[in-house]
Amino acid sequence: MSRVEEVKRQAVRLMADKGFEAMSLRQLAAALGVRSGSVYTHYESKGQLLLDVHCEFLEDLLSIWLEQRPKRLDSVRMLQRFVSVYVSFHYARRAESRIVQLDFRSLDEAGRAQVSELRSQYDAELETILQTGEQRGFFQFEDLRNTCLAMFCVLQGVCAGEALPEARALEVCLSSISRLAGIPAPPQSRLHGELYVTGRVATALKAPIPQDQKHRG
Repeated sequence: MSRVEEVKRQAVRLMADKGFEAMSLRQLAAALGVRSGSVYTHYESKGQLLLDVHCEFLEDLLSIWLEQRPKRLDSVRMLQRFVSVYVSFHYARRAESRIVQLDFRSLDEAGRAQVSELRSQYDAELETILQTGEQRGFFQFEDLRNTCLAMFCVLQGVCAGEALPEARALEVCLSSISRLAGIPAPPQSRLHGELYVTGRVATALKAPIPQDQKHRG
C-alpha cells in the first residue's frame, strides 16, 4: 500500500467514525503516526481528501459494473444484476459508502459538480437498462427519470441502514425494485445463486480498482 493510499484509508476510517466535519488533519496525522505537515504532502486540505474519497468510490462503482455487466441477458436479468452489483459493492465498501451519502454537502461547489458528473454517468447505466426494457415490453412504469430516482432511493436507503445482512438487503432491494419496474421479484433460488455476488467478483469489490483499469467496458 502506497503512502497516499494509507493516508486515505485512515481518513476514511476517521470520517466514517467521527464524521467529516469532526475529523481534523491533526487527528489523521496522529492515526498515521506522523506530523500534521506530512499529510499536506499528499493533500492540500481536508476538502481535497473528501473529494478524492468521493471520486474514487464512484469511479470504482462504475468500473465494477462495466466489468460485470452481462452482454447477453434480457432486460429483467440485466436490472437484477445491476442491483446485485450495487448492493455487494456498498456492503464491501461500507465506510466509503457512508461518507459518500452523508458528506456530499461538505464538498465545495466545484467538488459537488465533479461528483455529480460521476453520479450521472452511473445513473445513465440504470436509465439505459430501464429504457431498453420498457421498449422491449419487459418493464411497465410511467416516467423513466422518476422511476430511476425511486430505485436509487431504495438502494441507498437499504444499503445505508446497516441493519440487514447482505443477502437480506439484496432480497429487499430486488423485491422493491421489481415492483417499481412492474415485474415479479426473482425466486429465492436465484437470490442465493447467480444474483448473489461471490468469489472473484466479491473479492474485487473489496479493493479499489487500479487507475489503469477504470472505465473499461
